[in-house]
Amino acid sequence: MTNLLSSFKQKKLRRPRRSERRLGKTQVMESRTIASAFAVRPALSFWRMNNSRIIGLLTLLLLVWVGYLLFRYDSFYVYTADIQGNHILSAEEIYAASQVHTLSVFWIDPKTAKRNVESLPNVKSAQVKVTLPANVRIEVQERQPEVVWQTGEDLWWIDNEGTFVTPKEGVEVVAGRLRIIDTDARKVRVNDTIDTAIIRGAQIIHEYKPEMEQVYYNRYYGLYYFTPEGWPVILGQPANIPAKLTVADAMIADLQARQITPAFVDVRNPRRGVYRIANGE
Repeated sequence: MTNLLSSFKQKKLRRPRRSERRLGKTQVMESRTIASAFAVRPALSFWRMNNSRIIGLLTLLLLVWVGYLLFRYDSFYVYTADIQGNHILSAEEIYAASQVHTLSVFWIDPKTAKRNVESLPNVKSAQVKVTLPANVRIEVQERQPEVVWQTGEDLWWIDNEGTFVTPKEGVEVVAGRLRIIDTDARKVRVNDTIDTAIIRGAQIIHEYKPEMEQVYYNRYYGLYYFTPEGWPVILGQPANIPAKLTVADAMIADLQARQITPAFVDVRNPRRGVYRIANGE
């Protein structure tokens, strides 16, 4: 009997109570939660310490991918341009000079393209605008020929700034333009310049004498022209051209009336015009 009671007590002691069973499960759950927390904590610490670097790396990868897509498609490559303001040069010449053909729109430097276009002799200034997806607009201001300058057998255009420009083949501007013949036959290069007063002086002669299509110039005599009789009339430097022309006309009329053939008429000083009688008279 005693042994039976002892054995029953032992069995009873071995059986856990309901509250203990619940408590035991709670401890197991808490231990698992603590273990999970210890496992996540290093990742959180790493993120807090490196989040800016990770975000930067992800941003860089995204930009690389976007750049790859942009440079891959032809939609962002230039194959033509809108050319404005040209009358002497062709659009093809200006486009070729810009050196933007087949370039990605993201590689085009408008300032470089502007310098390339302005290197053309007939271009005074240029503006280049680039917009997405592949639009290029080039506006040019060309050098408009004011007169034709002849030195030896070479012909040049001169614009209103006195800049020498190579005549454009296929563009007819020589006919009807005043021609200044340089009897010194000096060598001229593209973009050389000359005093605009000389150009303006020649134009004034042409305005007073529209039939006069050629005016001559050299460094010693300055501006001069020939009468229909072949008499040279020396005007000198381009100052006071109207007064000099008036004096020259009066002297020529007087010489014609007296049937005198001059070797030349010199009105460089309009207050004291002179002439020399041709040999043989």
